[in-house]
Amino acid sequence: MSQELIDTLPTHPLRQRGPARRLYAGGLVVQLLSWLFIMALAVTQQHGTGLGFVGPLTFIAADHVGTVLRRRAWWHVPLRNAGPVPDPVELAYWTFVALSLITVAAVVAFGHRSEPSGVLWMLFVLACALAALTPDKRPAPEPSGRWSLRAAPMLVAATAVLAIGISAGRMKPTSALIAWLAAACLLAFTRLVAAHRHPSDA
Repeated sequence: MSQELIDTLPTHPLRQRGPARRLYAGGLVVQLLSWLFIMALAVTQQHGTGLGFVGPLTFIAADHVGTVLRRRAWWHVPLRNAGPVPDPVELAYWTFVALSLITVAAVVAFGHRSEPSGVLWMLFVLACALAALTPDKRPAPEPSGRWSLRAAPMLVAATAVLAIGISAGRMKPTSALIAWLAAACLLAFTRLVAAHRHPSDA
């Protein structure tokens, strides 16, 4: 491969061997574990064993540690032609988050909690917010990943939460349909705004 072609290829810590890949992968694992923790906390709270404000603070702290590790990984790679995280990794990350949301929704909806609808609506709103989030926050100098790789799993999760709520008798079909249509309109609006402000965020 010619040096000219090498210089035009995107660089990313996960594409490198050594400490760059280990640090970045470690940061992703920490952030995934933080998602798993907060989702498990949502499940345990229905049994009255939640940790109160300690849980969200732990999630925020772990997410910050993961971001710091990912940022440190960029110290070990050339900064020219900095590229986003590889697409398969991006899709796998958000698919994991989506599956976590769906799992929590199923456990809450079909559990013995007397009033689980509030948690289900919270999960729906969270999935929609993550789908609409733009541009995605990345440790400098990493560019944002492809929006569709994040939005698709989140939209599936949002739809699944509503379907679970309806099938478990925790949500009214009419309310769920209205919420889904409102979320779709809001998402379309945010994409129009993003296309105007951040044309590269696709």
